[in-house]
Amino acid sequence: MSNIYLKQPQLLSNITDIRQARRFGGSEAAIVLGQNIIRPETGGQPYDRALITVGDSTFETGRIFKADGETWISLKDAAELPCSGEMACVEVDAERRQRLSQCHTLTHLLMAAARHVVTGFDSKGAHINDDERTVSIAFRVSAKPTEDQLKFIDALTRHFIVRDVPVSLSQVKSPEAGAQRFAKWRVDSELNLTGQIRVVEIKGIDANPCSGSHVRRTGEISAFAIKGASSDERDIVTLEAELTSDWTYWYADRFIAECAGIDLSTFE
Repeated sequence: MSNIYLKQPQLLSNITDIRQARRFGGSEAAIVLGQNIIRPETGGQPYDRALITVGDSTFETGRIFKADGETWISLKDAAELPCSGEMACVEVDAERRQRLSQCHTLTHLLMAAARHVVTGFDSKGAHINDDERTVSIAFRVSAKPTEDQLKFIDALTRHFIVRDVPVSLSQVKSPEAGAQRFAKWRVDSELNLTGQIRVVEIKGIDANPCSGSHVRRTGEISAFAIKGASSDERDIVTLEAELTSDWTYWYADRFIAECAGIDLSTFE
């Protein structure tokens, strides 16, 4: 299988062959596609949903999972198993992909803001809920953020969104090469990444190893709200946020500069 969603994230419709087909657990029908545009659950992002048409039959996809070195796509209510070699027309749920992309880019912006506000910041991953609306990020700090610091993270993230800067994909040969190439390089210190890495760069704001889907510009995220923060005995903070239909409150750039002591020109 060729997982072309990694290099062509905007491709949401495709015709390809079925490489393998089998049942798992005696009942769950699943297939492997020659060219796959359907994202599995990875990097804290839930799996895509799609419709797959084979001949006269159209199936809704279920879970997308790894097994035997392949990415398998389960087909709901498949009484008959498609055959290897048959052609399949794939249509990814574009609205779900867009909402998940908004959420994923939001987590990167929250991380970028937090690293400039708290002391001893170290990325510890992010999670996007299947509701396509709520997210959380985790990071280690020297001390739990104060209420004022949470406001600063909130305000700075909003600033990043309204600046509407481009989000791009690239490859680097190693984490060390990424650190040399990107001024805003950010990586979880415990990931132990090696070899070629897919990088998501938010211009002037953040660059991070990531396999998830993202919006093309930060302005596509639109409104969000911070829901709260908690910490554990390991000094790891979990910060929760959600996409909202409208901005219910706002901060002026002067608030960020004067109260948080952050020079906004560092993100140009």
